[in-house]
Amino acid sequence: MMTRLIIIEIILTSHIAGSIRIARNPTPVALNAVDHQWQDSIAHGTNTKLGASLSVALLSYDPMEAVYNRMSKTGGSKLEEILKEIVPDNSMIVGEATGLEQHLKKNNKTRERVFVIGSIRNPCDIYLSHWSMMNDAVELARKNYGEPFDRCFGKNQELLSPGMQPRMQTPPTSEQINAFQKWMRSKETEGMVSYRFAWKYLNGPLHRQCDLCGPSSCMDLSEHSKTMEGDWSQESLADCWVNTKDLGQDLKRCLKLYEEKTGVHVKWENFDKLVDQERANKSGHGQCKAYFDKETAKLVEEGVDKPIFNKFGFKECCA
Repeated sequence: MMTRLIIIEIILTSHIAGSIRIARNPTPVALNAVDHQWQDSIAHGTNTKLGASLSVALLSYDPMEAVYNRMSKTGGSKLEEILKEIVPDNSMIVGEATGLEQHLKKNNKTRERVFVIGSIRNPCDIYLSHWSMMNDAVELARKNYGEPFDRCFGKNQELLSPGMQPRMQTPPTSEQINAFQKWMRSKETEGMVSYRFAWKYLNGPLHRQCDLCGPSSCMDLSEHSKTMEGDWSQESLADCWVNTKDLGQDLKRCLKLYEEKTGVHVKWENFDKLVDQERANKSGHGQCKAYFDKETAKLVEEGVDKPIFNKFGFKECCA
């Protein structure tokens, strides 16, 4: 992290005295104002009077960081890669298993002193991407998660369709569609996306036994629903949002806003190249709408995840 030394108070004591003061947590804009005021005092000779003395207080100042609150299956790998490359000294990544508030507290930061970038995706795409990822790594996932994996996907993986080829973009088979829709109807799956959103942004609880799918085995879904239906907005949770569907365009908008607000220089030289490179984690599945019939889509659109549709403007499943 880059640390800068700045002047926070200059007091000129003489028969023509004056003072220059700025806020205790100055922005680059405030610093520029102080510099201009100080230069003006030199030009007019007010700091060269006989007997004048300076009392200078110095403060160590950390430029406002860009904090990316990474949520699973919303373009996190790509966004983290880009931010580390073009904002190397002033970016911080909040891991997928950590909430924003918890992370800031641990790092002695306050919400007012960071620029938060969030990422979001249509909830139906998140469900499908997560299910597909589990299909591509059944043995590894079962080894790492044990009982929670069996609870989420069945002891015999009856809620999966193993053997899907990584990066496959061809239309799904009827077997794959049936397995996915059966998984979506499972009580263990209900509310998975909003559960992740709540622990990332709304200071909701994270139960390790339920972080692989939905929260029904670990908490009262009615209480979770109250959290999701609470008084929150996009603007209250992050300074800027990236929709995975428009990742490059949205991230550029967010970083330009970050530059304007903080004065921190973004290394734009490699931005377009990094965005164009197809390194984002793409799940091995066909088109989203091929997996969702009306009943399966309704589970997400009208269920616990509904507030995400409403507050982020997603009109329908897979849109």
